[in-house]
Amino acid sequence: MPAAADSSLASDTGVSTALFGNLPPTLPLRLAPLRKTPAPKPSATAPAAPAADKASATTTTHGTYRQFVAVLEQLSGPEHAKLRGKLEQAMSVISEAIERYGPYGVSLSFNGGKDCTVLLFLMVAGLEKYHQEHPDVHARPIKTLYVSAEVPFDEMDQFVDYCEDMFQLDLMKILGGMKSALERFLDSNRVIKAILVGTRRTDPYSGSLHSFAPTDSGWPPVMRVLPILDWEYTEVWEAIKLLRVPYCSLYDKGYTSLGGVHDTVPNPHLQDAASKSGYLPAYALKDGTREREGRTKR
Repeated sequence: MPAAADSSLASDTGVSTALFGNLPPTLPLRLAPLRKTPAPKPSATAPAAPAADKASATTTTHGTYRQFVAVLEQLSGPEHAKLRGKLEQAMSVISEAIERYGPYGVSLSFNGGKDCTVLLFLMVAGLEKYHQEHPDVHARPIKTLYVSAEVPFDEMDQFVDYCEDMFQLDLMKILGGMKSALERFLDSNRVIKAILVGTRRTDPYSGSLHSFAPTDSGWPPVMRVLPILDWEYTEVWEAIKLLRVPYCSLYDKGYTSLGGVHDTVPNPHLQDAASKSGYLPAYALKDGTREREGRTKR
């Protein structure tokens, strides 16, 4: 496994692994192709894959599901039962979505934030698990929607680029509101029936949602799949640390909830004169109810 990169590389690329200390990340920081294996020949009974393209000519091996299983084994003690249960529940929801809608019918909403970053890792792991169990089904890149802020942070765009490359996402970046962006995304990808979203119950208007939640009336019809709906703020960071998932470097500078440049500042509860940036990192915040207190107009 590659060694963790130095802080200058993380700063230059918008990617950080500072949370892991001296431990290497699951994926390398440098933008390099992942190892690939030839795609299996389809059997007569295997579901037909969509029209082939260059990206679908190979099956990508990330090792994420192996890492997920290894983390569950680390969490075997009763003191870790809550987090282990959250991880198992999230994987169960993802697996159910893949079974319901097929591997080509599920997609991902991703903007580089912490919640969708851990969800991306879990989705890739869930798809790897599915293809291990269904070797005749052709693996394809994850259809991914990135709804960009009007003025995004450079670090967020850089981190999204990193994830697009590392996970070989089929990513569509759209500037504007979520409703119109979702409509364009679905119009361009007619096979999609569900979209995985990193919504948590503490997010605005999310208190009454369920793991499978159809879009509201007046919105483009699609099933929203919410695998980490009942996770707490601190559990997201625990999972990122245990799974060693690289994350956006803004979180090392005191940002706890990411929007655009004009409506996001470091969380005031993390101010620390001794820190290089003037703030402690996001994972130092222990009171998750204060997560969004950096979301304000500048």
